[in-house]
Amino acid sequence: MGDSTWLNISLAEKDLEKFDKVLINEMWEGTWWDEAEIDDGVIFAQIYEANYGWFTQLENLAEANLTFHGSSGSGGSYGAGIFACHEGNLMEVLADHDSQPVVIVEADGNVSKSQLENVRDYLDISKKAEAEIGN
Repeated sequence: MGDSTWLNISLAEKDLEKFDKVLINEMWEGTWWDEAEIDDGVIFAQIYEANYGWFTQLENLAEANLTFHGSSGSGGSYGAGIFACHEGNLMEVLADHDSQPVVIVEADGNVSKSQLENVRDYLDISKKAEAEIGN
C-alpha cells in the first residue's frame, strides 16, 4: 500500500455493473467500496483507503467512458481534490476542506490562468455529470 486517503464517488446505480468490471481488482467481499448509500438511483460510495487518491482507478473509469464525480482527501504527496467525469472526459482540480475548487495565487500575486481554466472546465464537466447521474 502506498500513500492512501479517503475518497467519495457518486455514480448512477444503472452503471454499477460497468463500474464493477473496471474496478474488479478493488473488489473485496463483493464490492469495491467500504460504505455506500443508494438514493433515488444514485450511489454515494466511500472508500477509506484509496491508494494515491485512486488516481489510476479514476483514469481507468474515464477510459471506460463512465460518468461520475466526487472528492478525495490529501495524502502525503498531494492535496485534497475534487473530480468529475462525463462520458470519459475527466477533470481533477485542487479543493479546500469543503470540497470547493481552489486556484493557486502565484508568488507575484496573480492567479494561475491555467488553473483557473481547469476549474472552469471542471465546473462544466461536473454540471454535466451531476445532470446525467441525477443528483
